[in-house]
Amino acid sequence: KGGVEEGVDSLGQSMIVAPSGQIVAQATAELTKGDQFEHELEINIPGVLPRSYTLSLRRLGQSATPLEVIAVLSDVTRLRTQQAQLEALGRDRDLMFSLSGVGIAFVRDGLIQSANPALSHLVGDHAAELVGRPLVSLYASEADIDAEPEVMSLLRSLGHWQGERALRRPNGTTLWTEMAVRLVNAERPAEGFIASFVNVDARHRAEQNLTLQADRTRAILDSVFVGIVTLDHNGIAWMNRSARRMFGGDLADFIGQPLSTVATPDLDHPFRLTDYLDQLQDGQSHTFECQVVGRDGRVFWVVGNA
Repeated sequence: KGGVEEGVDSLGQSMIVAPSGQIVAQATAELTKGDQFEHELEINIPGVLPRSYTLSLRRLGQSATPLEVIAVLSDVTRLRTQQAQLEALGRDRDLMFSLSGVGIAFVRDGLIQSANPALSHLVGDHAAELVGRPLVSLYASEADIDAEPEVMSLLRSLGHWQGERALRRPNGTTLWTEMAVRLVNAERPAEGFIASFVNVDARHRAEQNLTLQADRTRAILDSVFVGIVTLDHNGIAWMNRSARRMFGGDLADFIGQPLSTVATPDLDHPFRLTDYLDQLQDGQSHTFECQVVGRDGRVFWVVGNA
């Protein structure tokens, strides 16, 4: 029926409700027209942090003179504190999303729901223009587009997936990225997933150049009439065409096999003594002469240099 500016809480401490007169006037006006009034207020207790409350007033009966109400005062301090913390976390998340150097997109039902500026920079489109586009529309390779159902199947079963994708840019160029996707909620895949893209274009093109250079080198070595065998700790790694003819087999017959596979039974055969793999330094060489047994049964002498 009225408002007070000062009262006593459950601890016997003085508390101030301000401005109570304004709240009472507003509540009276609202309850004259309706049955309920709600208001949020802050109560300051000396020596204690401010606390938040919600005041709920419900009118009793139809009489306005006097106006009778039931008042419920609820402490919502903890709720408001949690809301403030969630808002702060949301701001931090948005800041990380916006400032990250990694391209990030939130995807649901195959469509991009949001994209950060880094992804916009990678694909060469404004972030706003990416919203609503199918994720596969970013891919430059038809093979990647065709493989998307398999990737989504793995994502649903494992909760994550990682691989490389070439992105198509508006100017017709492609950009190689390392892509990682992870479900937002592993229990509910329908809620979508987060896709991240890291620029690995320079590394990918360097690997392509090295592969091309290796292929050219092997083509040159295939054209010479000297048998050349490449060895590593797993055995024969590669043989040129002359060595394959010499040993009487195809490359697949020798890959991973020890060099001694074409040696005579002698225990001290040079093909069995391969310590030079660990001992030889760059520029050093080891020369030997021995008999070799081809896969077709031929036995012949060779001069070798490691």
